[in-house]
This record gives sequence, C-alpha cells and structure tokens, in this order.
Amino acid sequence: MSIKVLHINYSDIKGGAAIAVKRIHDAQKKIDVDSKIVVAEKYLDHKDVIGPKSTFEEVKWKILNSINRKIGNLENKERYDSNSYNLIPNNFVKKINRISCDIINLHWIGNNLIPIKDLKKINKPIVWTLHDMWVYTGSEHYTKSFRFIEGYNKNNKPKELSGFDFEKYCWDLKKKNYPENLNIIATSNWQLNNTKKSFLLKDKKLFKIPLPIDFNFWRPLKRNIARNILNIPENKKVILIGSEKIDLERKGYNLIESILNIVDDSKSLLIVFGRNCKKLGKINKFNKIYFEEISPNSQDLKILYSACDLFLAPSIQESFGQTVLEAASCCLPSICFENNGISEIIDHKVNGYIAKEGNVEDFAKGIDWCLQSLKQNDMEKNLKNLKEKFSSEVIAEEYKKLYKSII
Repeated sequence: MSIKVLHINYSDIKGGAAIAVKRIHDAQKKIDVDSKIVVAEKYLDHKDVIGPKSTFEEVKWKILNSINRKIGNLENKERYDSNSYNLIPNNFVKKINRISCDIINLHWIGNNLIPIKDLKKINKPIVWTLHDMWVYTGSEHYTKSFRFIEGYNKNNKPKELSGFDFEKYCWDLKKKNYPENLNIIATSNWQLNNTKKSFLLKDKKLFKIPLPIDFNFWRPLKRNIARNILNIPENKKVILIGSEKIDLERKGYNLIESILNIVDDSKSLLIVFGRNCKKLGKINKFNKIYFEEISPNSQDLKILYSACDLFLAPSIQESFGQTVLEAASCCLPSICFENNGISEIIDHKVNGYIAKEGNVEDFAKGIDWCLQSLKQNDMEKNLKNLKEKFSSEVIAEEYKKLYKSII
C-alpha cells in the first residue's frame, strides 16, 4: 500500500519553493508515493494540485496576502528580504485535515497560508522542508541577524527597528505553537547548520535531503544550436546572470558591477534574465542582452544555459540554489561565494569556482579562471557525480525512507 503524502505550499508554480515542491511531487509519483499538493494559488491544470474551489476563495487569499504585507509597513526598518507574519485566522488547516493522508509535508507557508497558532492543530505527522530561514526566525524569510540563535528578546532588538517588534512577537508564537512531531528537512549543510544552532529547531528531528532535478529534461543542447536560436556569435564568451528576484540584496547583485569591473575580458557578452533584470544596466563595460520574462522549467531557460560559457550566482545567502543545479545539469559551470547552499552544488575548479565569502576580487578571479580553464568535457564528466547526489530518483527514495520511518 503506497504512502499518502500532502505537500503544502502557497503556490503551485510561482517562486523557487513552488518549483521545488512540484519536482519533489513528480519524483515521488514515479516511485509509488501517492502525492498531492495543496495550495492557495493554483495556476496549473493538474489533477494532483488542490487549490481554491471558488473565485471567492481566490479573492480571500489575495486579501489575506495583502494584509500580511501591510503589517510590515508598521515596522520602521530597512527591508532586507520579505516577511510573513501569519497572524490572521483562516480555515486552511481544517481543509487539509479533511484530506486523507498519512503524512503532511509542509514547504513555504508564508503569506498567511497557515497561521502560526494553527500549526499545532494539524492532525498528522509533519515533515517540514525548509526553503528559506522563516521556520526558525521571527517573520523574516532571510535575515542577517543572529536573533534566531539567541532567541528574540528586548536586549537584541536591532537599533534600526523602531516601534512594535513583530519579529519577536511572531517568534514567541512559534515557540508556543510548534508541535512536538516536527521532522525538519534541510536542503543543504548551510541550512542544516542554521537549524542546529537555532533556538526553535535545535531539539527537533533534523535531516538533510537536497532538492531534486530531472536529468532527463535538464540536459545540454548543442551549443551551436542554442546560440543560433539566440543569435549569438560562436566566437563570443557569454556570461549569464539571473534570478527570479534579481533586485534582492541577499542575491548579491549589488556586487556584480564591482566584480565585472575587475574582470579582464570586457569583450564577453552578458546575458541577464529575471524580474527587474534591467537594474543591472549600470554595467557599461559589457554588451548586454536582457530576458525579463522567462518561465522556470522551460525550454527557453535550457537554451540559455546551453548557449553560455559561465553562470554567476553571487548570493550572500541562499538555502539551496536550483538555478545553479539546472545550469550544471546543462553543463554550464557556475561561480558562487562560500558558506551558503549553492556552494554544495559546485565542486571547486571542477564544475565551477567557489569564491571567498563576500570577496569580489576572488569572485572576479574565478570568472577569469573558469573562462580560460574549464571545458565542456570537464562538465560532462561531472554529470555522473551530480546524478548520484541530486537526481529525482535518488531524492524521492530518501523522502520515502524518511516518511516510512515516521509513520
């Protein structure tokens, strides 16, 4: 008899977590796990995705999301990343409790999907896959603060945070309302180390399972064909930069101008993709092509990876790094900074370069090294290693094994 699992995520397609959840679901369906996804925002016409049943319910979620965002306006602070407060009552837990399953796999539940006070009302064993830092912080999806380690109190409240301390209030609610039966999945060592240090999760059952990728889809196209489609000359070195949210500080794109000003080769072509990608227009040293609208899991993205020589991933904080894994699967090397989730996908000077944390000179050095030293054959040889660690089949079996041990 197959295991019945309900994956819970805010959206079925929007955002990195949604992409990851769909990939986990698809992988599990192939090994006889009866998987379904429950969401507040449904865009896919898919029988296994359970979304709002009426226009009224869809509008309700938009209103709750709007209120959630406006709570943050009551705090006078510099915005580093997004916040979810999850304070407003709703009936979502009642909905998922009525669905027959053996285990609940929570994912990204921000935007008030599950109010913090309702978490202890879930009536099945819980696995919680971490896609950012929210589960062990106050309301922050990412933070530079160490309050998540010490515990949120009046003494460590940031000086720049004036008014009511919503971060502390949400953290106190989590402390009171997290159920005992939490099994936490970190997708990288960076995330696992954070959970081990965190006040809220250090005593929970902690596991590490990376995010999966389908190597049957994410594989390289011939470079000359990809470049012909994009009208890129064969003799150009092409550097790719991109992210769904390219303008977030933690993504590190504020460092790109300084990095590329150090790079020797100004004749390279720069391709930039993602929302607000034209904000990188200040980089005048390179010719640039912009792709502002490009959908994830698309043939278009695979063509981009296959046409380029190098992918830059300058994130300061990242839970995993799905774009880097996609790039590596298409035999495109990447550069990142050390001490975040991306650095586990890259083998230093094998399929990319890992620069010293925040060091723009070393990052620029890595660009020069990769463009001069890494060949397509090197990347193809590394695919076997990637498949052993990240293939959908391997990750699905790890989830199934964990579910069985909990049930």
